[in-house]
Amino acid sequence: VNDRLLDLAERPREQMIGRYLRALCPRIMETELGRQYQRAMDEHRPARFQTQSAGRWLDVGAYPTPDGGLAIHARDITDQRRLEERVAQRQRLESVGQLTGGVAHDFNNLLTVILGNAELLAESLGRDSPQAELVATICRAAESSASLTQRLLAFSRRQMLEPRVV
Repeated sequence: VNDRLLDLAERPREQMIGRYLRALCPRIMETELGRQYQRAMDEHRPARFQTQSAGRWLDVGAYPTPDGGLAIHARDITDQRRLEERVAQRQRLESVGQLTGGVAHDFNNLLTVILGNAELLAESLGRDSPQAELVATICRAAESSASLTQRLLAFSRRQMLEPRVV
Protein backbone atom coordinates (compact mmCIF):
# COMPACT_ATOMS: atom_id res chain seq x y z
CA VAL A 1 0.00 0.00 0.00
CA ASN A 2 1.64 3.20 -1.10
CA ASP A 3 1.21 6.60 0.56
CA ARG A 4 -1.19 7.95 -2.08
CA LEU A 5 -3.61 5.06 -1.59
CA LEU A 6 -3.41 5.60 2.18
CA ASP A 7 -4.30 9.27 1.65
CA LEU A 8 -7.27 8.37 -0.54
CA ALA A 9 -8.50 5.64 1.79
CA GLU A 10 -7.95 7.90 4.82
CA ARG A 11 -6.70 4.94 6.82
CA PRO A 12 -3.39 4.03 8.43
CA ARG A 13 -1.16 1.51 6.69
CA GLU A 14 -1.69 -1.05 9.46
CA GLN A 15 -5.43 -1.17 8.71
CA MET A 16 -4.82 -1.69 4.98
CA ILE A 17 -2.04 -4.26 4.69
CA GLY A 18 -3.23 -7.84 4.64
CA ARG A 19 -6.91 -6.93 4.26
CA TYR A 20 -9.14 -7.18 1.22
CA LEU A 21 -10.07 -3.88 -0.39
CA ARG A 22 -13.73 -4.87 -0.52
CA ALA A 23 -13.69 -5.36 3.29
CA LEU A 24 -12.02 -2.01 3.90
CA CYS A 25 -14.12 0.05 1.50
CA PRO A 26 -17.29 -1.79 0.43
CA ARG A 27 -18.50 1.23 -1.61
CA ILE A 28 -15.36 1.12 -3.72
CA MET A 29 -16.51 -2.15 -5.28
CA GLU A 30 -19.13 -0.17 -7.25
CA THR A 31 -16.44 1.96 -8.89
CA GLU A 32 -14.06 1.28 -11.75
CA LEU A 33 -11.34 0.65 -9.19
CA GLY A 34 -13.51 -2.02 -7.53
CA ARG A 35 -14.43 -3.66 -10.84
CA GLN A 36 -10.81 -3.86 -11.93
CA TYR A 37 -9.77 -5.10 -8.49
CA GLN A 38 -12.37 -7.87 -8.65
CA ARG A 39 -11.34 -8.83 -12.20
CA ALA A 40 -7.70 -9.08 -11.14
CA MET A 41 -8.72 -11.22 -8.15
CA ASP A 42 -11.00 -13.49 -10.22
CA GLU A 43 -8.55 -13.96 -13.09
CA HIS A 44 -5.44 -13.80 -10.91
CA ARG A 45 -3.90 -11.52 -13.56
CA PRO A 46 -2.46 -8.03 -13.27
CA ALA A 47 -4.75 -5.11 -14.07
CA ARG A 48 -3.64 -1.62 -14.99
CA PHE A 49 -6.07 1.24 -15.51
CA GLN A 50 -6.78 4.90 -14.88
CA THR A 51 -9.67 6.06 -12.76
CA GLN A 52 -10.90 9.13 -10.95
CA SER A 53 -11.35 9.16 -7.19
CA ALA A 54 -11.95 12.03 -4.81
CA GLY A 55 -11.40 14.51 -7.63
CA ARG A 56 -7.99 13.07 -8.50
CA TRP A 57 -6.93 10.94 -11.46
CA LEU A 58 -5.06 7.78 -10.56
CA ASP A 59 -2.98 5.33 -12.54
CA VAL A 60 -3.63 2.08 -10.72
CA GLY A 61 -1.89 -1.25 -10.95
CA ALA A 62 -3.25 -4.35 -9.24
CA TYR A 63 -0.79 -7.25 -9.15
CA PRO A 64 -1.58 -10.75 -7.85
CA THR A 65 0.61 -11.91 -4.98
CA PRO A 66 1.74 -15.50 -4.38
CA ASP A 67 -0.59 -15.81 -1.37
CA GLY A 68 -3.70 -15.15 -3.53
CA GLY A 69 -4.07 -11.47 -2.69
CA LEU A 70 -3.34 -8.32 -4.64
CA ALA A 71 -0.72 -5.66 -4.34
CA ILE A 72 -2.24 -2.35 -5.40
CA HIS A 73 -0.19 0.62 -6.51
CA ALA A 74 -1.84 4.00 -7.13
CA ARG A 75 -0.02 6.90 -8.76
CA ASP A 76 -1.60 10.36 -8.83
CA ILE A 77 -1.63 11.58 -12.45
CA THR A 78 -4.02 14.51 -11.97
CA ASP A 79 -1.45 17.14 -12.96
CA GLN A 80 -0.45 15.13 -16.03
CA ARG A 81 -4.11 14.76 -17.09
CA ARG A 82 -4.69 18.50 -16.63
CA LEU A 83 -1.65 19.29 -18.74
CA GLU A 84 -2.83 16.89 -21.45
CA GLU A 85 -6.26 18.55 -21.40
CA ARG A 86 -4.68 22.01 -21.76
CA VAL A 87 -2.61 20.80 -24.71
CA ALA A 88 -5.73 19.29 -26.31
CA GLN A 89 -7.65 22.54 -25.70
CA ARG A 90 -4.86 24.54 -27.32
CA GLN A 91 -4.86 22.22 -30.32
CA ARG A 92 -8.64 22.62 -30.65
CA LEU A 93 -8.28 26.42 -30.51
CA GLU A 94 -5.55 26.30 -33.15
CA SER A 95 -7.84 24.23 -35.37
CA VAL A 96 -10.65 26.73 -34.86
CA GLY A 97 -8.27 29.56 -35.76
CA GLN A 98 -7.14 27.79 -38.93
CA LEU A 99 -10.73 27.00 -39.92
CA THR A 100 -11.76 30.59 -39.19
CA GLY A 101 -8.93 31.90 -41.33
CA GLY A 102 -9.81 29.61 -44.23
CA VAL A 103 -13.51 30.47 -44.14
CA ALA A 104 -12.81 34.19 -43.72
CA HIS A 105 -10.39 34.15 -46.65
CA ASP A 106 -12.91 32.42 -48.92
CA PHE A 107 -15.70 34.70 -47.72
CA ASN A 108 -13.52 37.74 -48.38
CA ASN A 109 -13.01 36.55 -51.96
CA LEU A 110 -16.78 36.28 -52.43
CA LEU A 111 -17.29 39.74 -50.93
CA THR A 112 -14.77 41.17 -53.38
CA VAL A 113 -16.88 39.86 -56.25
CA ILE A 114 -20.11 41.16 -54.69
CA LEU A 115 -18.66 44.58 -53.93
CA GLY A 116 -17.00 44.90 -57.33
CA ASN A 117 -20.18 44.01 -59.18
CA ALA A 118 -22.29 46.28 -56.96
CA GLU A 119 -19.95 49.19 -57.70
CA LEU A 120 -20.12 48.49 -61.45
CA LEU A 121 -23.92 48.31 -61.20
CA ALA A 122 -24.00 51.62 -59.30
CA GLU A 123 -21.91 53.29 -62.02
CA SER A 124 -24.09 51.91 -64.80
CA LEU A 125 -27.35 52.93 -63.09
CA GLY A 126 -26.31 56.45 -62.13
CA ARG A 127 -27.31 58.37 -59.02
CA ASP A 128 -30.81 59.22 -60.22
CA SER A 129 -31.88 55.60 -60.70
CA PRO A 130 -34.60 54.24 -58.39
CA GLN A 131 -32.34 51.24 -57.66
CA ALA A 132 -29.33 53.40 -56.73
CA GLU A 133 -30.19 53.32 -53.01
CA LEU A 134 -30.56 49.51 -53.10
CA VAL A 135 -27.14 49.18 -54.72
CA ALA A 136 -25.66 51.57 -52.14
CA THR A 137 -27.14 49.39 -49.38
CA ILE A 138 -25.51 46.32 -50.97
CA CYS A 139 -22.17 48.14 -51.08
CA ARG A 140 -22.40 49.23 -47.43
CA ALA A 141 -23.32 45.69 -46.32
CA ALA A 142 -20.46 44.19 -48.35
CA GLU A 143 -17.97 46.71 -46.91
CA SER A 144 -19.19 46.01 -43.37
CA SER A 145 -18.89 42.27 -44.02
CA ALA A 146 -15.38 42.75 -45.40
CA SER A 147 -14.44 44.60 -42.20
CA LEU A 148 -15.78 41.72 -40.12
CA THR A 149 -13.86 39.26 -42.31
CA GLN A 150 -10.65 41.22 -41.67
CA ARG A 151 -11.21 40.84 -37.92
CA LEU A 152 -11.74 37.09 -38.36
CA LEU A 153 -8.51 36.89 -40.34
CA ALA A 154 -6.72 38.85 -37.61
CA PHE A 155 -8.06 36.35 -35.05
CA SER A 156 -6.85 33.39 -37.09
CA ARG A 157 -3.39 35.01 -37.36
CA ARG A 158 -3.40 35.89 -33.64
CA GLN A 159 -3.05 39.59 -34.38
CA MET A 160 -4.06 42.17 -31.81
CA LEU A 161 -7.70 43.14 -32.21
CA GLU A 162 -9.41 46.41 -31.52
CA PRO A 163 -12.86 45.30 -30.31
CA ARG A 164 -15.85 47.43 -31.20
CA VAL A 165 -19.59 46.98 -31.39
CA VAL A 166 -20.88 45.86 -34.81
